[in-house]
Amino acid sequence: MIKLKHQLVVALLFVLPMTSGAYAQQAPTTDDSGPVTCPPPPGESNEACPSPEGSQTAQAEPEPQPATPPPPAQYSAPPPHYMETEQYHIPWLAMTIGGGVDDFAGDTLRHSTQLGGSWNARLTIGQHNILAGEVSYIGSAQNINGLGIGTRSTIVGNGVQGDLRLNGTINSMFQPFIYGGAAWRHYSTTETPNAFADLATTDDVFEVPVGAGIATYFDGLTIDVRGEYRFAFGGNSNDNNGNSLDRWGATGNFGFEF
Repeated sequence: MIKLKHQLVVALLFVLPMTSGAYAQQAPTTDDSGPVTCPPPPGESNEACPSPEGSQTAQAEPEPQPATPPPPAQYSAPPPHYMETEQYHIPWLAMTIGGGVDDFAGDTLRHSTQLGGSWNARLTIGQHNILAGEVSYIGSAQNINGLGIGTRSTIVGNGVQGDLRLNGTINSMFQPFIYGGAAWRHYSTTETPNAFADLATTDDVFEVPVGAGIATYFDGLTIDVRGEYRFAFGGNSNDNNGNSLDRWGATGNFGFEF
């Protein structure tokens, strides 16, 4: 019996060291084995250290804001030199020629002469303005019969005239107008009368023409018709006995404007 106990003690002494070593090798290491120093010393793992607050949670990204639409583009007119505009040229000068009929208004000369013809060349400045100016050459010719004058004699008048024209329209195809001005006319006869003639050989007369008319414009062309009366002053044949050198006339002109 004592021998059996002795053998059991020897067996336990042999087995116990072996089992304690194996247990030490198989026992897992846990965080409960002892206090952990954080942060760990250099070279040691920091798995046992708690993560900093909020480090395990991904930082929330800011919510995207709705895109702000760009402000509407402000329209600005292009510079003048880029503008493709057609500029309309307004003619300011017209040149015309024409003619018509006229006669003396005084009783004596009207009965001593026949209905005559007239002609003119006219330069108009500013025909598309309210107020225009005209410069003209004027001429006339008519047969005359009187005491001391041959039956085939002709009285011829030549002169110059300037007047202002007041237009009724400026941007219309048709343009009514009135005008008034001053003129100088020189009369002469084709045959020299004798001392008993009713008329002097030559005469110079100052005239004040007034009249009205209408003009039309089309593609650079201009046409006008007018009627007028001319008050005459001076002259050897202009007296109070019916020998007035006043005249009336009607003319038409054709030309171009620039």
